[in-house]
Amino acid sequence: MNTSSYIRFKGDVLTLESRAERFKGTEKTDKYGDGYFLGKEYTGGAVIGGGGRVLGEEDYLNMTVKGESEATEKEFFRLTSKPEARDVRTIGALEKSFKILKKKIKSQSVTWDYIKSQFKGIRQDLTVQRIAGDFTRKVYETCARCCLEYGDFDEFNMCLTHCEGEEFEQYRILYCLYLEICKSTLSRSLLRLASPSTLHAWSAYLTGNYREFARICKNEEGMGGYILDFCLERVRFIGLTTIVKAYKPSVSVNFVVGELGFEEKEEGVNWIKARGGMVERGKVDCKNSIIVEGE
Repeated sequence: MNTSSYIRFKGDVLTLESRAERFKGTEKTDKYGDGYFLGKEYTGGAVIGGGGRVLGEEDYLNMTVKGESEATEKEFFRLTSKPEARDVRTIGALEKSFKILKKKIKSQSVTWDYIKSQFKGIRQDLTVQRIAGDFTRKVYETCARCCLEYGDFDEFNMCLTHCEGEEFEQYRILYCLYLEICKSTLSRSLLRLASPSTLHAWSAYLTGNYREFARICKNEEGMGGYILDFCLERVRFIGLTTIVKAYKPSVSVNFVVGELGFEEKEEGVNWIKARGGMVERGKVDCKNSIIVEGE
């Protein structure tokens, strides 16, 4: 195991003692042994600096510990106290956990709640040990892809800041589209990195070209399609609203379903009805339809 991957307090005791001497005035530093800086007072069992601020999860995540656990499965719990070495897995155990988890995901034998909990547990153990490098990157990237597949964008966003490369640049741009960060300085700078297909999707979305956007979603082969699918609901709503206004008194339901990019007529008809469209005798009654956004 490469111990250089760990940042530990013990190796910097002299520096810490020197700082303690400066801030303690005449108080001697003899009381500070090697174990002190990993003890209750230093690692957060008490209030920081006596200022009355109680430690929270962020403080505990910023503490460093070298794991001793060899468990390959561990349910995620938020830190409510300083991390203990016996509860944190070694790098070897984390690598085994990651391999086992990937096999379970591939076999589709576990739920997203289980997958997410295991990933969060692995990431937490990496964080409190300050482990960086290829393994950590692979964990975050794999987790990010799973988040896209399961539609968990909150978790996806947490992983995205640790992901690199062309693939994730495109996901980041499409994610801005999903968040409707379309006209900000951030989005314009990101667009300089966009691939032609991403720019195409971005343009269709901003111009409300529901027909073209639906076609792009249908033909998207990469995992970015999962993000586009969530944007498609908004674009279809714009499309249905436009059609109902433009084709009074009525229009063929087959035409509307095709324009909105539904592959199955029944699915399209149900979607139209759920948003206030009145469908009778193979036509959408544009005059009496009151279109509302879905839940």
